[in-house]
Amino acid sequence: MPVAYMIIGVDVHDEENFGPYAEQVPAMVAKYGGEVLVANEEFEVMEGSYSRKRAVILKFPSMEQCRAFYDSDEYAPMIELRKKCSDGDLVMVEGF
Repeated sequence: MPVAYMIIGVDVHDEENFGPYAEQVPAMVAKYGGEVLVANEEFEVMEGSYSRKRAVILKFPSMEQCRAFYDSDEYAPMIELRKKCSDGDLVMVEGF
């Protein structure tokens, strides 16, 4: 079964209130078998354009686990917090 990745490009405009998200979400990801592979503002765009300031990549054992994390009651308030404190793009994709 292929693994799944959640790929997020984000611009945080309220770092102070975003703090709880950054502190609490990694444990939630782990609860669903996931791990944080990348969470960084230092990257180099080699081709095309990437307008976001931060890149985040999460890895899950399956698309089902990735979706279960995203749809969980536990993560729901974090989605709202993220949306209040940042703008971004989020995709889920199966991989190797």
